[in-house]
Amino acid sequence: MKTVLLTLSVINGLMGFALIGLFIITDDTPLVVVALGVGLLIQAGFVLAYLSGVLEALEPWSLRAILVGETVALLVGFFGFVSSALYNINPPGGDYEYGPLAVAALIGFHAVVALWVFAIPKQAERIHAPQP
Repeated sequence: MKTVLLTLSVINGLMGFALIGLFIITDDTPLVVVALGVGLLIQAGFVLAYLSGVLEALEPWSLRAILVGETVALLVGFFGFVSSALYNINPPGGDYEYGPLAVAALIGFHAVVALWVFAIPKQAERIHAPQP
């Protein structure tokens, strides 16, 4: 699962760079695209830093930050996906928007995998730890 998380983190980071680059290249890109790009970069960068061991000196706070951040990302991804899907059911002028749908799916799926990798093993350790 860590390999899947690593791959998703690289994809999210590249998508963040692409969204920021889109804003720089074009004139009519909304600011929310930059916000989503920066969010993807932060999400991917923090997980990549944690997986590489750069944040070991900050334990247990770095793990707590990852769990909180990925929980927020899960909510953002879920509500963004639902909002985009509802918009695409009957879009005004027939203009379907698949970009926000894809970005929300990336954010949410990355959060699910990260929580699976980081939260479930810790919960299992706590349950199966010997009681004093």
